[in-house]
Amino acid sequence: MVAGKFRLGYTRAMPDRPTTIALIVAAGSGERSGRVGPKQYALVSGKPMLRHAVERMAVHPAIGAVRVVVGAGQEALFADATEGLDIGAPILGAWSDRAGRCAATRARVLRYRE
Repeated sequence: MVAGKFRLGYTRAMPDRPTTIALIVAAGSGERSGRVGPKQYALVSGKPMLRHAVERMAVHPAIGAVRVVVGAGQEALFADATEGLDIGAPILGAWSDRAGRCAATRARVLRYRE
């Protein structure tokens, strides 16, 4: 940090609010699991698996915000799974291979940092 300017990768520490953002990558298609649809939306104890993860992260004292990366076309599933939770819109992943997935996700996460 130099004279109030921030370099990429650094955030200003705020004593009353953690600056850590939990990033849940829930963009899989569920293809390998053999089930119909992405497994992150499968019900576990009456709630989608993704909702369990978001709720746990949201109450952790060291986490200031929760963001979720979802696969293209999963926006409606995400909306249903996270209804009533204040976590913002999903970060959309759009890729066709692992290298593309990493680069595309990193670019989108950097945009949502603020």
